[in-house]
Amino acid sequence: MSEFYIALIWLGLVFAFTALGSAVACLFSDGGIKKVFTYISGFSGGIMIAASVWSLLIPSIENSSFSENLSLMITTFGFFLGIVFMLLVTLFLPEDENPERGSFKRLFVAVTAHNIPEGLAVGFAFGGAILGKLPIASAIAVALGIGIQNFPEGAAVSMPARKVFGKRKAFLYGAASGAVEPIAGIIGFFAVGILSEILPVSMAFAAGAMVFATVSDVLPSSLDQSKIQTSVGFSFGFILMMALDILFG
Repeated sequence: MSEFYIALIWLGLVFAFTALGSAVACLFSDGGIKKVFTYISGFSGGIMIAASVWSLLIPSIENSSFSENLSLMITTFGFFLGIVFMLLVTLFLPEDENPERGSFKRLFVAVTAHNIPEGLAVGFAFGGAILGKLPIASAIAVALGIGIQNFPEGAAVSMPARKVFGKRKAFLYGAASGAVEPIAGIIGFFAVGILSEILPVSMAFAAGAMVFATVSDVLPSSLDQSKIQTSVGFSFGFILMMALDILFG
């Protein structure tokens, strides 16, 4: 069971990347954050959209054991379920007297949902290693890639949270969004043979939730302030996340 202890170490590091990204985002002064808010919001949106495509939708199709057409249908169905889920969250989440706080709650739910299949993927990789289906080095590469991606994602959660809750709570929210990954990873490790079949649809589900939250909660307020600055930030965030996914995916 040495693979399990190695998996635990790497799952801890995957979470640590999220917490580190959240901490770095909280180092800026409040005045500094206000000056670059539109860039930061656009940057966060770019990260989330790119992660939805390269971390979730494309792997959802590629990791399916079905034919290409059926895999595409399964991914589309999962994506649609993610959209419906976020619509229900929006409808039934209690209204908040602070619109920004209500918006952030939906964002937090979406990002946390996105991290569950990523944790499962790490657990599956190390579970596959113990079954002899995957080299341990490949499992480590999966964990490293997801961990590096988690750094900007942790920042993407804590940055908008600062406007609502302040630095300390923003850090806690950013770190908490990644806390589900080690839990999902342990489940995935021990249930690799059972849960691997539902990984494609769960990835697509998370992508739908992420895209909905980005379009409805991350980008609108910054677009109202400056379309150009938001678009510049979005472009840089998208390119960064796309590069990380391709290099370490």
